Amino acid sequence: MRRIISRIRQFPHFARVPIVVIPENNLGFESSHIADYVRNLPNVSVFTENPDDLREGVRKTAANTDDYQRAVDRMLRLRRCYFDKDLFTSSRAYEKVNGDCTAIKNELRNQLERYHWEIAEAKNNFGKRSITMTGKMGGAQDDLYVAFAMLEFWGQVHMQRCGLT
Repeated sequence: MRRIISRIRQFPHFARVPIVVIPENNLGFESSHIADYVRNLPNVSVFTENPDDLREGVRKTAANTDDYQRAVDRMLRLRRCYFDKDLFTSSRAYEKVNGDCTAIKNELRNQLERYHWEIAEAKNNFGKRSITMTGKMGGAQDDLYVAFAMLEFWGQVHMQRCGLT
């Protein structure tokens, strides 16, 4: 995380802007570890879903997954998705030596196109039918889409809390 923030700070137009880290708060406590990594960095804060909660980060639930999808849908319909000319990734799997990020943009597009409703019928008369949203198909993951959707949704929440919308 420090490496990513350092790389962001290399660009003059991002040198002094506030950075808000929005980690997923799951059972593995990764959000707490990320918060510890960035706690003392200048002009960096960690978003907390519930300001009264001591746990940093946000939880991915069935309810907010729907909210994420609506936020992404609205963003795409309004053509509010742009890639900065200085786009980079910290993923060695996606960034070529020359800094070309075409592969990660293509992967995001693939995950956006794969995302769908999945219905699991009840296993017996006492069970309940479940409906979920996922981009996982044939071993393919949806992590990039989920991060993209979380950023759009929780970024809006953060802006509203700051009175910037």
